Amino acid sequence: MKKLSILPYLVLLAGLLLTELLTILSFKDLKLINQQAFENTCQDYKNKILSQLKANAQVLYSCAAYISSSDSITRAEWKLFQSQNKSLSELPGIQGIGYVKKIQPGQLAQFEKLIKTEGFADFKVKPEGSREFYTSVLFIEPFSGRNLKAFGFDGCAEPVRKNAMMLAEKSNAAVISDKVFLIQDSNEKKLPGTIMFVPVFKNYSTPALYNPTQYLAGWVYSPFRMNDLITGIIGDWENENLNLTIYDNEGINPDSILFNSDSICMAKQTTYLYTIELPLVFNGKTWTMHFTKYQSTPDYFSFRVIAVFLAGIIISFLLFILAINWLKMKTKSDEIFILNQELEKTNLSKDRFISVLAHDLRSPFNTLLGFTDLLNDKIDELSQNEQKTYLKYIHNSAHSIFRLLDDLLTWARLDAGKFPFYPANTDLSEICKTVVADYAIVAMNKKIQLETENMNVPHIVYADNMMLKTILRNLVDNAIKFSPENGIVKIRLTPAGNKNTVSVSDTGIGMTAEEKAKLFNISTINSKPGTANEKGTGMGLILCSDLVKKHNGFIWVDSAPGSGTTVSFSLPVG
Repeated sequence: MKKLSILPYLVLLAGLLLTELLTILSFKDLKLINQQAFENTCQDYKNKILSQLKANAQVLYSCAAYISSSDSITRAEWKLFQSQNKSLSELPGIQGIGYVKKIQPGQLAQFEKLIKTEGFADFKVKPEGSREFYTSVLFIEPFSGRNLKAFGFDGCAEPVRKNAMMLAEKSNAAVISDKVFLIQDSNEKKLPGTIMFVPVFKNYSTPALYNPTQYLAGWVYSPFRMNDLITGIIGDWENENLNLTIYDNEGINPDSILFNSDSICMAKQTTYLYTIELPLVFNGKTWTMHFTKYQSTPDYFSFRVIAVFLAGIIISFLLFILAINWLKMKTKSDEIFILNQELEKTNLSKDRFISVLAHDLRSPFNTLLGFTDLLNDKIDELSQNEQKTYLKYIHNSAHSIFRLLDDLLTWARLDAGKFPFYPANTDLSEICKTVVADYAIVAMNKKIQLETENMNVPHIVYADNMMLKTILRNLVDNAIKFSPENGIVKIRLTPAGNKNTVSVSDTGIGMTAEEKAKLFNISTINSKPGTANEKGTGMGLILCSDLVKKHNGFIWVDSAPGSGTTVSFSLPVG
């Protein structure tokens, strides 16, 4: 029952552990779902930007093809072409589309003079200085406002622009420059940007073969402010929980930031976040896109995780209550079962008690009544010897009745727990000697020899003095009763560890295994006559067993037919 009493707590502990496990799994699953959703969102942003860069490149390819296919193009024709293909209005974030002409050193003066004749009296290729070759922004649409600052600018005078232009010429593909600040911007409002270049070849059908440099006429290009480009592609940045930072080339370097969404909409930063880095590669050019998603609360405070946790706690405590109720019901059931057993035992004892009274008392009472009737009816006719004989039978019957009643009353008081019990440290040797002395005459009359062994030193046990005497008297009495004339009854004391053992042996008729099995059972009580036809009650050994058990001791019998009997009992030492 003690083991079962911890069952509700084991159920509660198991429920709480399972709740913890399911909560952790739910948290990890939610985190995985959120991470995947975040990564999908970031991939969508990347795909949109890459798709738009490809669309911008396609527009520049068409512009390059337009210039390559014409012997000459006027500024008005360039404007008309850009107006009709609607690139300036349809392409998000574009600052303009221009054409950069390549100029050999010997042709610079003639080129500047030609442009001046078009009405630009102050035109000069800038910045001034001696170079291997020159370039100049010849056309740019819209040709107004800030774009006028780029008119005549030589991109090859600046290393970042020159590297992009040379790479575009070499690969014959759209190339994006490293981080630049546009010529169109004022010094106070310079924002990071980039420029896309596409080479323009003339009179050369397969510029990828041989050396295309001699056929290079210039580059069409489109400058972008990164804020305008990304906002134009993605739309107004209103996501306060997401930050996007784009770095030029590979790696995270604060000096190479091209775009930061916080400059448009400040993200509400918290310590609960997801991050991911995605490379965006366009024709060999790499941008590093760093995404950060912020959350106001951690994932383990989400509704899903809390719901799993609370459901697990509630179910665990419900199971705990059910286990307690089940345990109470089982305890009640066990108590009822024990009470039923005790009731059955009580009923059995009562039935046997009544049976003993009805059966075992009837025989001595019949004898008693029979001879008293004879004496009452024929006392004048009986001789003195006959009267003595009848009185002897009456006397023996009365003693038998008294002993039986005494044993039954003693057992009944013991079974009901009303027998006085005063245990104390008692010398078992002295008790044995006293009982032997009490039965010396009885044994002598039957020519039985009483022997003791190991009685010369005290053997202290913790027991009730009167009960010990009752036990030993019954055992010695039985041994004498079932021993023949000239037999031996031996009382032996044996110390063993924390117990002392008393053995009473006789040389009597012995018992079968079936008889031994019935000795200590009130329901199978049976009285056998002794070797001199002595009468017994059958209650002696049952009383001994109950008295020994009351002292937390043990009693057992060793016997075989014709080999005598040894009854032993052990008691705790004092």
